[in-house]
Formats: sequence, C-alpha cells, structure tokens
Amino acid sequence: MIEISARPMEFDAANEWLRSRVTAATAMTSRELSLAPDFDARVRAHAFFSARVEQANVLEAIRAELDAYAAGEYDLATARWNVKTALVRLGYDADDVGMAGTPPEGMDEEEWQRRRSITNLASTRRQNLILRQNARMGWAVGRRQVSMDPAVKRRWPNFRYIARDDSRVRPAHAALDNMILPKDHPFWFSHTPPWDLYCRCDIEDSDAPVQGGAVTIENPDGSQTARVDNPAAPGGTREIAPPESGFVFRVDEAFGTPDWDRIPDGPMKTTVRREFRRRFGEDAA
Repeated sequence: MIEISARPMEFDAANEWLRSRVTAATAMTSRELSLAPDFDARVRAHAFFSARVEQANVLEAIRAELDAYAAGEYDLATARWNVKTALVRLGYDADDVGMAGTPPEGMDEEEWQRRRSITNLASTRRQNLILRQNARMGWAVGRRQVSMDPAVKRRWPNFRYIARDDSRVRPAHAALDNMILPKDHPFWFSHTPPWDLYCRCDIEDSDAPVQGGAVTIENPDGSQTARVDNPAAPGGTREIAPPESGFVFRVDEAFGTPDWDRIPDGPMKTTVRREFRRRFGEDAA
C-alpha cells in the first residue's frame, strides 16, 4: 500500500503537476464545486483549491508546505505544524495537536469541538485531509508517468486494483479489489486512487491476465459512473456511483494542457486567469 511519507517524489510529471496548478480561491462547498458548470473535472485537474477558502494568500501558504511534504522534504507532522503556524498568523484558530479526548483546561466543549471540526481550515483533521489527499494525487500522477513508459508497459501491460483490507474500506472500493484491466482502459482515468476523499487504495503494474470488465459513463460534471463486473469480488455486476463528496480526480487530465476557455465568463474565470498569469507571466494563455 502507498502511504505518502517523508520520501522524495522523484517523478517529473508529479512535481510539474503539483507546481503548475493554479490557485483558485472559492466560496463554494465541496458539493457545490462538484456541480459547478464553471469548474468541471478538466479545470479542477489543473487547480489547487479547498472548499470555502476565498483568500489566495491562505491557499498559497498551504500549498507551499504541501509541495515540500510531497517532495519528501519533511514529514506530515512538520508540514501540518508549519501550515497551522502560517494560518494562525492569518487569523485562524488552530486546534492543539496534543489534545486528548477532553477539552483542555480553560476551553469549553463548544469551542473545543469547533476548533477540531473538519470545517476549521486550521484543524488537524482538515490539514491531514488536504496534505495527504493532494500528496497521494501527486503520487498517482508520478506512478502513471512511470507505468505508461513504453518499456514498462510492454513488460506489465495491465493495472491491478488493490483495496485496503480493513474495516474502514468502503464497499464501492472493496468491489474493485483484484480487478485487472489494461493500462489504456478509460476506467483508470477516473478510478485511479485516490478517487474519493480519504481513499487509501492503490494500483500496481501487472502482467496477469485481464480479470473483469468495466464500462464508464461520463456525467455532466466530469465525474464518471462505472458499471463493473469483477469476478474477484462478490456481488457480480454492480454500479459504482461517483463519490458522494463530489471529489473528482482525473489522472489523465494531469498530463494535458489546461483549457481555461472551458470556464464560462465570470468570477472563476477571472480568478484562474489572474493566478495563471501571476504564476507563469503576463504572456501566458
């Protein structure tokens, strides 16, 4: 199983993708983002954002630590501490990483729960999610770059899906365990882990025979529904719905050129174009 830790991310594509994403401040929730016509999956693949974070400088403080964490410069605890320190300077209330199961002396229950909540950007829960999820996405981009190399692909032409074997694995993820499909199969575009929040699954190169099948259906928001027949898992043919969280990760789009013209004229287009030019220069598209 892949667990991102303090190790170098050596893949050029992963580093380039993490570095080149445009910071997109937004007032939308995760669910609203998933349904927004001006922020579809192909746009999201080249944007760095977090639900209901409207200040670009706040996002930039987070991504600076994220990039260092993903590159293996230091571990999760250090990255999280650095982010919290920066967010406190920007006016956020961080929780105490060392908190036990009860509020610390002098803090009431309501305030304690508020600081610990996933909705608090400076909480341990929220920072763990942002840092781990984005690092795993970067790792998936790097993995695909290496696995699709012609020499590697000739030797191992397929991917095998590996679901985490524990009580926390979601049924939709467990249903994909040990399914083996060609690397070119469009199923992997939308179901390369992490394809949902907190996804801890993995894929590996395989030269074993294809096992199972999948048909993907594109939805208007860029997410995909999959109809899967996996003989390695009980239940026969089943439909894998897009994540309820609205999370969409299209690993194939990470290798494409962002098409900001897909965004209708409006605040989001203004935001991403401004940030793209700030990052890459006034002559950038």
